[in-house]
Amino acid sequence: MKFYKLGIAVSGENENDIVCHYKDDFGIQQYEFKTGETFDRWDGSFKFYYDKSEGEVPTDYLANDMGWFVVSRRLKTIMETLNTKIEYFPVDIVELKSRARLEGYYIANILRVVDALCLEESDYHEMQTKVLVQYIMYENMQFMKVK
Repeated sequence: MKFYKLGIAVSGENENDIVCHYKDDFGIQQYEFKTGETFDRWDGSFKFYYDKSEGEVPTDYLANDMGWFVVSRRLKTIMETLNTKIEYFPVDIVELKSRARLEGYYIANILRVVDALCLEESDYHEMQTKVLVQYIMYENMQFMKVK
């Protein structure tokens, strides 16, 4: 079985990647885009911010302090061809000092969530962690979030 893992590197060659932070959550809880349930309260008020001096490279999967799956238009287009259910919410990404907007980013709310890991088919090592969130795309083009 083949699968593809999306990840965010936290050191090394990706040290100049944009990392987003929020100022106001507008009552949206951090977990609400992680449960696999539809979200009907999006009004576009929520914004992410970044500091260009801390990172200025826009990637297809933006790290953020809400732990949400924030994807570029390019990755969204690819994911839309897959056999799964995902809601997309356009989100403003604003540079703190210049107020310039980074266009074409979305919060992806994956609605097909499974409580499973395929240990028999995986290369892994065990470690202590509080949270494990992986996004995987299986060979048959089923895209899901493992929680």
